[in-house]
Amino acid sequence: MRLCAALALVLVTLVVVTVRVTRRRPAHAATPIATERAAPEPRASAPRESAAPSAREPAGIASLRGRVLLPPGGETMTDLEVVADDGARRFVALIRDRDRYEIHLPSGRYTLVASMGRLVGVAPDILAPADATRDVDIRLGVGVTIRGKLTAPDGTIVNAVRSGRYEDAGVPHVANGAFSIAGLIPGQRYDLTFSGLTVRTSTLKGVIAPAEELDVQLQARARIRGAIGFPRGTRCPIRVVHLSSYSDDSDDGDDEGHFQVGADCTFVLSVPDDAADATVIAVGEGWYLEQRVAIPPKGDPEFLCLNPPCRSDPVEGLARLRVTLDGPEGSSINVEASDDDGDAFHSCSSTGSQCDINGLTAGATLSINALGKDCRSSAMTVTVAAGDNHVRIPCTRQRRIEGVVRLPDGAQHEGFAVRCAGSRVAHPIGDTRLFHLKCDASSRALEYQIGTQGIWRSAPIAGVTDPAFVDISL
Repeated sequence: MRLCAALALVLVTLVVVTVRVTRRRPAHAATPIATERAAPEPRASAPRESAAPSAREPAGIASLRGRVLLPPGGETMTDLEVVADDGARRFVALIRDRDRYEIHLPSGRYTLVASMGRLVGVAPDILAPADATRDVDIRLGVGVTIRGKLTAPDGTIVNAVRSGRYEDAGVPHVANGAFSIAGLIPGQRYDLTFSGLTVRTSTLKGVIAPAEELDVQLQARARIRGAIGFPRGTRCPIRVVHLSSYSDDSDDGDDEGHFQVGADCTFVLSVPDDAADATVIAVGEGWYLEQRVAIPPKGDPEFLCLNPPCRSDPVEGLARLRVTLDGPEGSSINVEASDDDGDAFHSCSSTGSQCDINGLTAGATLSINALGKDCRSSAMTVTVAAGDNHVRIPCTRQRRIEGVVRLPDGAQHEGFAVRCAGSRVAHPIGDTRLFHLKCDASSRALEYQIGTQGIWRSAPIAGVTDPAFVDISL
C-alpha cells in the first residue's frame, strides 16, 4: 500500500514539471518576434544644417574695395594693378580714381596684391563674405629684388612668375652681363625664365625672393650646318633650304625659316628652341631633298651632307667674275648681269668701286650693266672661264641738271619733256614745270620737247657746276 502511494506521488510531480516546461518553451521561441514587433518606428528628425554649401548651391557674390596707399614721399599713382588670388584663381580689380580699387567675385578667402612698378603691397587671408562688401586698404612698399650674373648674347630677356602661376611679376632688367627683377613679394617663390632668339630657353624654378648673386649661363640655340653635293663645274641646283620641326614623332611641323642657298650650296639653319629633332628640306627646280636630324641637348648636330658627296671646295670648276668700275674716286657700284639666253640673272653691289659675282657657269656669256655714284657706264658683254675673271668698265662722270620751263603769260600747259643730249630717255615735266635729271658731266646742252608730238630743241647748260641750273623760257 505504501509502495502504491509513493508511485502516485512521483507521477503527480512529473506531470507538474512537464506542464511548467511546456509553458516556458513557447516564451523562449517567441522572443525574436516579440522583439521585432517591439522595435520602435524610425521617427523623422529635423535635418541638420550643412557646414558647407552644397556644390550645386551658389556660393554667393562678395565685394572687396578700398584704397591703395603710397609709402611716405611716394611717387604719383600710375599703372596700378590690384589682384585677388585664392591659390587657384586670379581676379583683377577695377581701378577707380587712380588709387581706389573695386572687385566683385565669388565669396571665399583671398590674398590681395597691389603692384605699381617696383612697389608692391600684400593683404593676406582676406575673408570675402557672400552678399557683403568689405573695405580693405593696401599699403605699398618697395618690393624686394632677385638679381645675378647672366652669360648670354645681347637681346636675351628674363621674366618672373610666382611659382604655380602664369602672370608675369616684377620689373625685369638685363644689361652688361647682369639681370635683376625688382618689385617682388618677400618670401614668395618665383620661376625665372630666360629666353632669346639665339639661346635655348632656361628656367630656374622656386627662387625665393629676395635673392642675390645668382649665376645664369645660357646655351646658344643649336644650328644645323650643311651642304648639298652637286657635279663639279655645274651650278648649285638648290634654290632654298628650310627647316621643319617635329616633336613626339609627329608628322605635323611648321616652317621655322628659309635659307637662300648661294653658289657653294652650303647652308646654316637655326633650330627652334624646343626641338628634339628637325627635318631639313632643300628645294630647287626638279630637286627635293629631305633629311631628318636629331638635335642634341647641348651643342650642334654633326655637319649634314645632302646628296653626297659634298666637296671641300664646292665652287671648284665654276667661274668668279670681279667687276671694277673706273669712275670718280669714292664711287659705289651696282652691277647687273644676265646670261646670253636670259635664263639666269646675277647682281652684286658694293660701297667701293668693285664687287664680285660668284658661282657662274664656265663658258657662260654675260651682258653686264654697271652704275656708280654720279657716273654711268655702257653695257658690256663678257664670256667667263672657270676660276677668276676680271673686267674693268669705264664709267662716264655725270652731274645733276635742274631747271624750270617758263611759259608766256596766259599760255596753257601743253605737256613738256626734257632729256640729256643724244639720249632717248625722256623725262616728262609736271604742272610745276620744274625738272631734274642726270647727264654726262661733259654735256653742254640738254633737249626739250613741247607737246607729245613736238620736235626736240636744244637748251644750253651754262657753266660746269654740279648741280647746274637751266632756265627754259618759251
